Amino acid sequence: MQNETLGEYILAGRTACGLTRQALADRLRVTPRDISEWERNVKVPGRWQTFRLSRILKLPLRELYRLTPDHSDSGLFGWGFDLLLSVLPLLLGMIVVVRAVRGKAEFVTGCIMLVVGIICIVINIRRRR
Repeated sequence: MQNETLGEYILAGRTACGLTRQALADRLRVTPRDISEWERNVKVPGRWQTFRLSRILKLPLRELYRLTPDHSDSGLFGWGFDLLLSVLPLLLGMIVVVRAVRGKAEFVTGCIMLVVGIICIVINIRRRR
């Protein structure tokens, strides 16, 4: 597929998979109007939605990301770093807390990881503003 815009690329991928806007919206947990706005380049899907689009429509994430106007300068590493910064510490903190409740790890360590995860999310949100 050789498309100029993200919307054209999403539309081509959706039609190639034989999905209606409603079917794609249901799988992404968004409205059909969101899909329409993405395809018309009125709005841009969020990072998680872009990731899910690549999986559902079998499109390369790198290409979807490259065509996304507000992310094209930072490259795939920037997107991956944001995801890592947001999710990993929080996930690790939750794992350590669960292990601590079961008596297999220190509870304080889990709490510290959760706080680090929350701080990372706050930093990420402030950075986007």
